[in-house]
Amino acid sequence: ALEDLGRWPLSVRKLKLLRLVGDQVAAALGYPPGELLPSNVVLGELGLDSVLAVEIHQRLETLTGLRLRAGLV
Repeated sequence: ALEDLGRWPLSVRKLKLLRLVGDQVAAALGYPPGELLPSNVVLGELGLDSVLAVEIHQRLETLTGLRLRAGLV
C-alpha cells in the first residue's frame, strides 16, 4: 500500500511506484488487470492521447492523495 512506502528502501519504492503508474496507464488504455504494457513501444502508438493522460493524472492523484504537476503524465 502507498502508506507503507516510507518503510521500504528507495530502490523498492521506485519499483512499487513504477508498477503503480504502469498499472494505471494500462487500465486507461483498456488492458486487463495485471497485464503489463510492452516496454519497447511508445505510449502514443498504444493509443495514449491527451484525454487519457488527464485520466491517468487523475487516477494517480486519487491513489496517492498528492497534487501532481499538470505535465507529469
